Amino acid sequence: MDTQVTRLQTPLVDLTTINAVESIYHRGAKDPHKYILAGQLGDMIVYADKVRYPLLVRTDMEPDIPNLLKTLQSEFRDNSLFDPVKHITDDPISLEPEHVYPAFQQFVRWSNSNVDILRKTVCFHSEQWIREGHKSRVRHKYVYDLDRIANLAEVGLLARVLDTTDEMVFYTFDVVLRYSLYGCLADGHYYLAHPIRDAVKLPTQEESKATLWKPCVSFANDIAVIARKLSQDNFGAFLHELRGWVSTYGMQAMLPGEADTSVVREIASKLGLQARFKNAAPLLGVSGGLLAAAAVVPSVAVPATVLGGVVGIAAAVWRGHVPRQLGQWRWLRWMVRFDVEDQVERRE
Repeated sequence: MDTQVTRLQTPLVDLTTINAVESIYHRGAKDPHKYILAGQLGDMIVYADKVRYPLLVRTDMEPDIPNLLKTLQSEFRDNSLFDPVKHITDDPISLEPEHVYPAFQQFVRWSNSNVDILRKTVCFHSEQWIREGHKSRVRHKYVYDLDRIANLAEVGLLARVLDTTDEMVFYTFDVVLRYSLYGCLADGHYYLAHPIRDAVKLPTQEESKATLWKPCVSFANDIAVIARKLSQDNFGAFLHELRGWVSTYGMQAMLPGEADTSVVREIASKLGLQARFKNAAPLLGVSGGLLAAAAVVPSVAVPATVLGGVVGIAAAVWRGHVPRQLGQWRWLRWMVRFDVEDQVERRE
């Protein structure tokens, strides 16, 4: 029987996911799942008591971690939010012979059905900063011993389909295989896996859904939108502030729907989350009236920031979402509805 829990206790997120989010702030190839993962990672950071990550370690070299993780560690240094779960990689992990080929066949089948997404993934993992990070953590080329499939014809065929090298086929397969390793390191707790690991179902793989977690209010969609508008440092600061407000109102211990609408609106307004106008008609009247007052009566002192905001309102009526800064103005709150409000049931 599934059990829904409120508090998100010591979840695990893999570095592949953190790298994907960091790609937002890098030039070059991007992870195709970067924005959705930014939202999911953001929710985890906002609600978790601790965030663990698997850290592969070679004993002859200090392991490097993604720059985004360094930024987040610095931002949350006051409560030591992030903890590594180390695994030594001096020797490759051996797979049972009877499982190696079926697992690779499953990977090939999925790859041939998802060529575009896998090409983008391979291209991203070919970036120098990704490969250098991998080398600092993995002593050999791969975490798993892949010698048994080294001479398979399917390797070269898939490499040609993906327009890449045999080595990158092995590397990507190795990334997928780590799902089981990281699942073990999660030790029964919630694990945010990169989608490429979720997508390929390997032989003997079992997924437990005994413990489910859902936030009382998910900010994932807003975080995904805001992530692309901020610098990496400001993204970390935004998550720190959002976590602070969620903690202030005790939302980590609430079930979905338990948060007050007024609380959600307050948080959304303070952080400039996505908002839409409730009704365009009165807004056109307000914006038109203020613009007319400014133009016809020179003695009417309309502050430049307000006048600029009114121009923004008039344009936003036709676009749907209001500009982020307008949603933060108190005098505008009666006009807008924040997207996150849709998750909150109004209580009498």
